[in-house]
Parts: sequence; C-alpha cells; structure tokens
Amino acid sequence: MQQPDALKAFLAKMSAFGVQAALLPLAHDSLPLSAFLERGRLAEMLGRYGRRYGQGQERRAVATQWSKHYFLQVVTPVLAAAILIDWRLPLPLETTALDIDAEGAITALRVSSYGKAVAPSSGTDRFSFLTQAHLPFVVDAISQASGLSRHVLWSNAGNLFEGVARRLEAVAPEGSAGIRDATALMETSHLEDGTRNPLYRPILYLDDARTIRKRRVCCARYLIPSLGFCRTCPSPLMQENAAGHIDARS
Repeated sequence: MQQPDALKAFLAKMSAFGVQAALLPLAHDSLPLSAFLERGRLAEMLGRYGRRYGQGQERRAVATQWSKHYFLQVVTPVLAAAILIDWRLPLPLETTALDIDAEGAITALRVSSYGKAVAPSSGTDRFSFLTQAHLPFVVDAISQASGLSRHVLWSNAGNLFEGVARRLEAVAPEGSAGIRDATALMETSHLEDGTRNPLYRPILYLDDARTIRKRRVCCARYLIPSLGFCRTCPSPLMQENAAGHIDARS
C-alpha cells in the first residue's frame, strides 16, 4: 500500500507542527486500537509514560500529558489534511494501530487505508470521521484508564483543534472552506443531533489582537511538580501560586 502523492507531499510538512510519528500501513501483527485502548493495557502504558516525570506521579496528570501527545502525533496530520487539502483519512479503532516505544511514546500511526480526497458538504461532513467516529472512543478509554475527566480530555483535543486551525489559517487560501468549517464547528454549541459539542469554544482570547490565549478548562498538568502551569492555564491557582513554574509547553 503506497501513500498517494498528494498526501505524502502534505505529510512532509507536518514536522513543523511537531509531528514525529510516521504514517505506515497496518502490519499483520499490529494490535488494533480497539485492543490497545482496553483499560488494563492502556493503564500499564500510562504507567510507563509517567516514569519520564519521576516515580509515583499523579495518574490523571500523566494521562493528560499522554492525551496531548496522542492528539499531536495522531490527530494533527489527519486534521490538517482534512482542513487544507480536503483529505479524509478514517481512523476506525478496529483497523488502526500505534507503534509505541518502551517509554509509551507513539512512533508510528498504522492505517488500513490512506483515505482519499473528498468534497465535504458541510463542516459536520468534513470532520465527523474524527470528531464523532474516533475521538469519543479515545477520550472515553483514557478517562476510564486514569480517572481523568472527559471534560479535561475534550479540552485538550479542542486546544489542539483550535491551534491547528489558527496556524493553517495563515497559509490557507483566502476563503478556505476548511478553515471556515473548522471555525464554524468551534462556534457551534450543539451538534445536529442536539447533543452538546465538546469542541465548542475551547479557547478564549482576552484581547482584540488575539495574542492572549487562554484555555477554558485547566488540563491539570500542574499535578506533575516538574511541569507546573502552562501560560494558557485558566486556573486561579496559577495566579495564586506566583512561585509556580509557568512555561509555554502544553
């Protein structure tokens, strides 16, 4: 299975976003995500991932960091392709897999199909393969394995979604349908079926120039002492803890 030229050329630019995981065909011995995300297996992996921060770290904080790692390495290239080149690369749990190193980091995303170019009829049509057919299951699995709130996990996904869309806005053609659809999705409080949109306004800008960016929900990474607060943290604790470690990393 070979990557289509259009997708290959696009993915070559993803390292600028921090994406390091390769996109590879599904192997005969790949463990599908549906099995990888089982509670016990995922909890064991989170334990390995957490050791980079020292022994005995708060599991919820480790989970929030790994979820951001997952969204960056897996969701970013798929989302960016959907926005900028109208590419749909489905990630069904049964036929999608990850290559994970000994420390729990993702080194490759393995897929059964590289997808295809599409002509989305709406924002829902453009993104539902991610926002409805993939992310809810990942969010639920991480929450069940760690105890971290789904609200926090969706906020992490929304933070990435908004960040990717805003970054692509600078390079997209004027009037880009992908940017328009991404923006509209984040401004929609309820989905077409009447359920709450978990990606609704994940980020607030506190100034007209849109330079002061704040999350709506704290990601709880500060529970790992070596990380402290990020500069987009909305928590009052960040203001109260003037001695806390505040940096730009998510």
